[in-house]
Amino acid sequence: MLDRSPGSLETAWRFTQLTLRSGSELSNLAHGRLHHLAGRLAYVLDRFHEVRPHLEAARDLLSAANDDDGARLADIDTGLVTTMETLADPAGVPAAEAALAAAEARGDTHALAVMLADLANIFCEWGRTDEAYAMLRRAQAISGDGFTLGAHVLARTVNIPVHAGDPRRALANGRSILAQPETVVPNALIEVFVYSGWAYAQLGDFAAAREHIGRGLDLVRSARPFHEGYAQLAAADTERRADRPAAERRCLRACLRFGLTSLDLRSAVRAVWLSALLAEQQRYADAAQLVHASLVTRQLTGLPAWPLDETVFERWRADLQLTDQTGADRHETLIEPIEQALTFVEQHLSQIGQPGCRDQLTLDCLSRAGPEANSSTSRTPSA
Repeated sequence: MLDRSPGSLETAWRFTQLTLRSGSELSNLAHGRLHHLAGRLAYVLDRFHEVRPHLEAARDLLSAANDDDGARLADIDTGLVTTMETLADPAGVPAAEAALAAAEARGDTHALAVMLADLANIFCEWGRTDEAYAMLRRAQAISGDGFTLGAHVLARTVNIPVHAGDPRRALANGRSILAQPETVVPNALIEVFVYSGWAYAQLGDFAAAREHIGRGLDLVRSARPFHEGYAQLAAADTERRADRPAAERRCLRACLRFGLTSLDLRSAVRAVWLSALLAEQQRYADAAQLVHASLVTRQLTGLPAWPLDETVFERWRADLQLTDQTGADRHETLIEPIEQALTFVEQHLSQIGQPGCRDQLTLDCLSRAGPEANSSTSRTPSA
């Protein structure tokens, strides 16, 4: 079992890279397993652009070695698809369908249940919520009563309703997990906290939203940094709904920064959309540029309008002529709008609220937590 502390993970990452570069004479099986480990480490360490080469090499080498470990092969397939999701690549959806077919052919039911839960999230991200629910039901039927696997599956029962605009269902599904958080793996717990907070924001209960998202961010800071992007996006959307632009900007800044450093483009692209709407509402000159950037990024990713409403994009398309992106480098075309949005929120941060004040989301969470919490700054989202 790997020690998941940041220092140990970095050490393990360096070891895999040195070993792979050294040209050591390894069997296909050992070489493939090392690439698999390197791909997993790259994902955990937010090196998303380095995940895919390692996992593709692992799949090829392990296939050549006739490795019949269904759980490992399923993990590789899921990792490849999840990386596409994180990089906002619409090719992730057909890749998810192919990965699922391969898992079913192998007949490993445990691996299939985990994969169904993970791939349901992919379908949810691209707005195919009916199919996501169907996959989730299959995963639950396979997983049975085992709570460790059940928590992993149940986490999806919280985020899918949030995407589908059914916050009450999300909260009802999340209660069984939050009732015994000490038994839940950190990844699932973070997801449930953040998406429960998002559900509260959809219902207009912003205090509960901030509290839940803040608790999720506590866990992100201490153990799982790769959840930072969507957690900050949830915080930003909460403040958008609460009509508090100063706090929204700070959370958007954190989300956009994380997107540029870790390449969590899925969350960062949506942060561009929120930045464009904010610029438009505040009547800034940057608005038209950011609106155009939002239309471009949506065209390239194929993501649904969520967390905005489709009518926002319809209005934007009616007002602006979209530049032809034929032949453009997809990655660079996505990165540029994220940089533009980050420049916008940073330039205008000092124009709203009190300069130097910690994020309002943090202050509200601390005031609800009581005086003991005021000595801690670990919940500050704006980094």
